[in-house]
Amino acid sequence: MKRNLTRHVFTAAATALAMSAALPTVAQTEYPVKPVRIIVPFGPGGLADITMRLAAGKLTDIFGQQFVVENHPGAGGVAAANQLLSSDPGGHTLLVMSNGTIIAVSLFENLGYDPQTQFAPISTLAWFDLGIFVSPDSEYTTLQELSIMVWPIPAMLTLVR
Repeated sequence: MKRNLTRHVFTAAATALAMSAALPTVAQTEYPVKPVRIIVPFGPGGLADITMRLAAGKLTDIFGQQFVVENHPGAGGVAAANQLLSSDPGGHTLLVMSNGTIIAVSLFENLGYDPQTQFAPISTLAWFDLGIFVSPDSEYTTLQELSIMVWPIPAMLTLVR
């Protein structure tokens, strides 16, 4: 009898657990329920803008709701960050954040926000490498040669060694 009761209690507990696991999904609504704004902290036509427009098209296809890119350049991403913070926090406004948004903390006395506590990352979309190029007929063919030439001229180029 005790063994039979244990099995019934276990079965009831397992059933309750399985049913409770389904409850959060029942309470959630479809996302997105309206168009999603993607704020890009750079002007139109650049690498970030083009990348986000391609991604927005794919996200629109996947979710069946419009993803719209909005460019808010200025102040190293501060303008775009403030645009996000002034929007409805329901998840229908996204911000493309670059290192400029984080670096701005050390450049401005009062940003009006803390990027480490007021933003939550949801995805890394892309990594971009930047290069330094010279004309093919330049006398400098390496960064070391260029830095040796400009090192005595403080305002010409900033390099960290």
